[in-house]
Amino acid sequence: MKFRYLIPYIVIAVFLYQFAKDSLSYSSPFFVMGTRYLIAGLFLLLISRRFLFNRDTIILSLLTTSSTVLWAYGLVYVSPADSAVLSYTMPLISIFSSWALLNEKATLKEVVGAVIGFSGVVIFSIRLLTGFLLLGSVLTLVNAIFWSLYSVYFRKMKENDPVSVVGSQFLLGSLFMLILSPIGFKLSFTGEFVIDLLYLSLLGGVAQFLLWDLMLREEKMNIVTTSIFAVPALTMLVQALETLTAPSVLAIVGVAIMFLGIYISQSVNKPEALMRSKTNSSTAQKE
Repeated sequence: MKFRYLIPYIVIAVFLYQFAKDSLSYSSPFFVMGTRYLIAGLFLLLISRRFLFNRDTIILSLLTTSSTVLWAYGLVYVSPADSAVLSYTMPLISIFSSWALLNEKATLKEVVGAVIGFSGVVIFSIRLLTGFLLLGSVLTLVNAIFWSLYSVYFRKMKENDPVSVVGSQFLLGSLFMLILSPIGFKLSFTGEFVIDLLYLSLLGGVAQFLLWDLMLREEKMNIVTTSIFAVPALTMLVQALETLTAPSVLAIVGVAIMFLGIYISQSVNKPEALMRSKTNSSTAQKE
């Protein structure tokens, strides 16, 4: 993993949850995320000067938009730290989505790791199983499913120009969300909201998506997802420092077990990885 992509990605992602949560106090999810996508898409279009409109880009856009909307609505009800932890179940889900879309078969180690990881999610979520916290948790977990799917699809489209792909899917996604923005519409246009929106659009939009895409192009899915485990842990630390409140014992135990499961599922040794690579290559040639 190249740290020139990984380190800025982690730094941006850690604070993304705080800015997104704050922006939702001024604007409704569809509007703020639709505007975020529009700004990011136009910025990237100015760079690439190429808009891609094809089946793959439409599918990718639908997946990213679904993930973003579910994440935003979930973030209305749960804290930034809870959202980060639940969202980062994505590496566990990617085991199955990679198998479905890329024909990357899961090993016994990956399945065992997934079972352990999801047991950690259950423990972490016990304290969230009431009222709107439960709703927010479910929405955030479903967001992780769509995040996994669009990450796999990003990798499938790695032969395309990343700036054009990301910019095009942002513009298409903005269209979908802004059309639906009258649903529960609210907007309080303040200086704080502008700062939140710029962070979400340029750093949490343009920079983060491009860094994610570049990492997925250069490394296998399991290596990339293993490398970003620092995000939820650091997000919990930032929230604890901000609120001067320590995470609960259940939260700490649940996160530890979840990360253990992710580590086990993603720690494929070199001979095994090489064998899987050869198998996938052979399958691709037959197809």
